[in-house]
Amino acid sequence: MCDLAEYQQQTQDPNRHHTALQTLQNAEGDINQLIEELENAIRRYSGKGKVSKTSVGSDALNNGTTSHNKENEHETSPHEEETTIPEDEQAVRRRSLNQRLRETRLVLHRIKFLQGDIYHVLDNQHSSEESYGVANEIRRELLKGSLLSSNDCKSQLIKT
Repeated sequence: MCDLAEYQQQTQDPNRHHTALQTLQNAEGDINQLIEELENAIRRYSGKGKVSKTSVGSDALNNGTTSHNKENEHETSPHEEETTIPEDEQAVRRRSLNQRLRETRLVLHRIKFLQGDIYHVLDNQHSSEESYGVANEIRRELLKGSLLSSNDCKSQLIKT
């Protein structure tokens, strides 16, 4: 989506900036929805061993929108019973979901930054500053997360 918006800005269409802005706003809505799903899945795997069979985590990892039980070949309802997953498997899923969440936030950062660029070209100072500010906040959070991850790795190396 970001590449499409950049391409749209380079065309000769007189409304190219508005078209690119609309593309970015649509992408932002989709990304925010995906972030919410990933955060919900991470919360699900943060529990003590119990995870619902209809885990959003597998959906978010597979880009699906509904949970599909492969063993029974039917879609599961959110009211099905919980199942126990070993802690090490939960940790792997949590790490995978966290990485996916980080990558998704990187895309959101790029979207907000490009929105700021378009608002600047359109001479909308307030919206431009707001978009750049959100992009900057996302960047700070991503960098903070990177620093925490590198410290976690260092502490794991020290323990072993």
